[in-house]
Amino acid sequence: MTFSGLETLRLDSHQLTALPPLSEHLHALFADDNALHEFPASVLQLPRLERLHLRGNNLRVIPDAIGELRTLRDLRVGRNGLTSVPDSIGSLEQLMMLDLSENELATISGRIARLVNLRILDLGHNAFASLPDLDALTQLDVLYIHDNRLTALPALPRRITYLNVSENALADLPPAIGDLPLLRELDASKNQLTTLPDSLRHLASLRELRLSGNHFLEVPTVITSLPSLTHLDLRRNRLLTIPESIADLPKLQKLDLRWNKLREEPRALAILEERGCAVMR
Repeated sequence: MTFSGLETLRLDSHQLTALPPLSEHLHALFADDNALHEFPASVLQLPRLERLHLRGNNLRVIPDAIGELRTLRDLRVGRNGLTSVPDSIGSLEQLMMLDLSENELATISGRIARLVNLRILDLGHNAFASLPDLDALTQLDVLYIHDNRLTALPALPRRITYLNVSENALADLPPAIGDLPLLRELDASKNQLTTLPDSLRHLASLRELRLSGNHFLEVPTVITSLPSLTHLDLRRNRLLTIPESIADLPKLQKLDLRWNKLREEPRALAILEERGCAVMR
């Protein structure tokens, strides 16, 4: 069987151990959830390829030649068994989406910062203890670095709107977190946080803040300085009290306080509920 002339080919979920012959005209190849053990060499000969999805296979290695696919805009190789990524991935300067999640990666080259058109980067569910600075990724909107072993965050680009750093080993967030003026969602759940930096007050666009599963003994007062906050998740901390100033959050729609040990019911919660905010406790 040949696929000459095709521009898009979908081969998901067929238990393939090898790919059929591919058309040199191919722009998009979707081969998720198969049984590929080696990166298909034929893919590296596709001069027009823009989208390549190989999630959920059994790949262990990405060849250096991946850097020759200069037309790639969307590369998804999550949920494999990758233990390394070649430096040549930094040559894919047209990439807008890169998914390396759910692998076994512990390091990645600083050349990833050359991906100047990247909009979405998913490095979640790996084994990173540290990451290179990412502030050169000036077009980056969405960053997933959750479920790793990070004790500190890399430098981040100012454009970010969504940041997931949950399930790491962060004892604090850096003051530079306040230098992300477009940030709308921040998930820092399941870390070791006890405080938040005062610079958080500069996040005027922040709408959703998730802090469940940390070690807060009290609600950081800086939270009450977030004028756009609509959702606040404080589940599974060690909170004993809630400040009355929590009712000063003008747009709060949902406050989750479950699995804390509040000593008393503050009046602020009733005020929020009267205003239409869903309070879960």
